[in-house]
Amino acid sequence: MESTHIKVVLVGFGSVSQHFCKIILLKQRPKKLFERIRVVGVCDSSGAIYDENGFSLQQLLNHKEKTGLVEFASTQNQEQIRSFKDAEEMVKSIPSYDVLVDASPVNLNDGNPGLQCARISIARGANVVFANKAPLVLDYKGLHDLAIEQKVEIAFSATVCGGLPVINVGQRDLVGADFVSIKGIFNSTTNYILSQMELGNSREHALAEAQKTGIAEADPHLDVAGIDTANKLVIIANSLLKIDTPIRLEQVVICGIEKISKQDLDSAKAEGYTIKLVASATMDKNMKKYSYTVAPERVEIDSFLGRASNTDMCICFETDIYETISMKTNETGVFPTSAAVLRDILNMKRFKLK
Repeated sequence: MESTHIKVVLVGFGSVSQHFCKIILLKQRPKKLFERIRVVGVCDSSGAIYDENGFSLQQLLNHKEKTGLVEFASTQNQEQIRSFKDAEEMVKSIPSYDVLVDASPVNLNDGNPGLQCARISIARGANVVFANKAPLVLDYKGLHDLAIEQKVEIAFSATVCGGLPVINVGQRDLVGADFVSIKGIFNSTTNYILSQMELGNSREHALAEAQKTGIAEADPHLDVAGIDTANKLVIIANSLLKIDTPIRLEQVVICGIEKISKQDLDSAKAEGYTIKLVASATMDKNMKKYSYTVAPERVEIDSFLGRASNTDMCICFETDIYETISMKTNETGVFPTSAAVLRDILNMKRFKLK
């Protein structure tokens, strides 16, 4: 059944959620379609607020920019706003909603608040879109099975390489394939740092620039140590590969870029190579088992991976029937990730958007 509006709850109101709202505002006038989306719930570290008729997104953005908080945001329907201490209390208490968007910070300890809010929402019959990787890294199978049981959808294209449709292509367009290997550069921050170090800039300066644009994780250690890349590899493996048991982050051999020096980069360049932080899922020769690694690798300068510079991200699917398919994106900010959140909502079956 097609509803009049799509009621969305945002868990986390950082850059991704804010740019999601900005995209809706940009698209409303030329596309009536986007007017159906109503953001009815928002939360950040200050608390959570709910308006069953939907917030004025511009006023919400203005308040967040001015105060850094969503709590007590001034909107058109102030008397109708309900406040809650946190996201979990809100998603348990409010009337039905259609989609929960988890854009909360990555928490690899227990996945919360995103994981618990996702479980509650699925149990209540709401679809869930993830921009936060942690819940899927920690409990992909549990969330997947619960969604099937409750007959709802979960989507997570925004968790892997921003707007690059890695999950979409792998699940939809490469259907029927066995993957011999999946290899790529999944983290724009580390790729930018290595590219800038090649040019003679310091690691610290490059990281600071990446943080300014918003492409770096809130905790840059996740980027530099290779953990963010490994998180993405886990999500890709569990959603695309034919494996009996979901892999865990602990099964990925991880080495970051902390020890890569300008001398290492110059030495590689002199021999026709460059150094990239590469994620790989590779099937052994007997086609029985995958190995998973994240590590700096020397790649030929004129290769597909070698030509990915600065904030580029890319992926290569080596398959049995489609041979090798490669994709690349250049993203200088968070807009494409927010657009991927919107893409996942628009692609959900229950809304029948045209």
